[in-house]
Amino acid sequence: MAQKTTTYLVIGLVVGLIIGAIIGVAVAPPKGVPKEEYDKVKSQLEELQAKYDALKSVLGTLPEDGVIKLSAWSAGSPVDYYRAENLKRAAKVLEALLRAAGLNVKIEIDSYYEHVSDWGAWKSKFVAAYEAGEAPDIISGIDMAEAAEAGWIIPLDEYIEKYSDMLKDIPDYLWDACKYKGKIWGVPQDVASQVFYYRKDVLREMGWSEEEVEALADKIAAGEVTWDDLMKIAKEAMERGLVEWGFYHRPNWGTSLEIPYYEAGGEFYDLETGKLVLDKKALK
Repeated sequence: MAQKTTTYLVIGLVVGLIIGAIIGVAVAPPKGVPKEEYDKVKSQLEELQAKYDALKSVLGTLPEDGVIKLSAWSAGSPVDYYRAENLKRAAKVLEALLRAAGLNVKIEIDSYYEHVSDWGAWKSKFVAAYEAGEAPDIISGIDMAEAAEAGWIIPLDEYIEKYSDMLKDIPDYLWDACKYKGKIWGVPQDVASQVFYYRKDVLREMGWSEEEVEALADKIAAGEVTWDDLMKIAKEAMERGLVEWGFYHRPNWGTSLEIPYYEAGGEFYDLETGKLVLDKKALK
């Protein structure tokens, strides 16, 4: 079912994009356009028309009832429910594209969200569904490298390249988080904004003037105070006995400790080989 659904989506999107391109070219008035330019555009139009005609012959593979059904599982904290809601909104956009292509197709998506505190249990739930042939078409919240090695997910490079124009709003650097062994296995679902706090009272106890304390935020934003500088300040505060820890990634259990590790240039695994690595220098 998942492969058929992917085929429907690919065909529908391509047809929609080609129709848009054909319309865009056709409405351009030839008046005042040099003959060479006009012939070039006409040739492109004919090429697009041929592709469109070829795709139309494949549209018979769509469901007779005109309904494409998808399922998705998303997970996270209580505030991350939008991960499921975004998929519902995306389905509506895709449905509009298909109808613009002349296809009376409805997209029904069962987008399930779960607040997860035990990620091991979440993975076990997905694996059980996969082995029973009941896995969702879209999944988030599982280890990408493990899922790729186990064959639970498929690489998306072909589709990302084909529909790159529709993904331009995703910053290039975010795709690195979706790569494993040279292939892309997922699409970024959101971007977390991590907030950095510092204790002014501790800085004052360290002998900072009020002007220096108040100027710190602006200096960080301007790049005048670097990560290394902050590490030195934190270490000094610890040595003076003013704090137990120079940095806290959060006040309770969590997984955000990797953020300062990454900021220090650390990596957890080699993207090409998939081997785990640990940067001792970054840990210091």
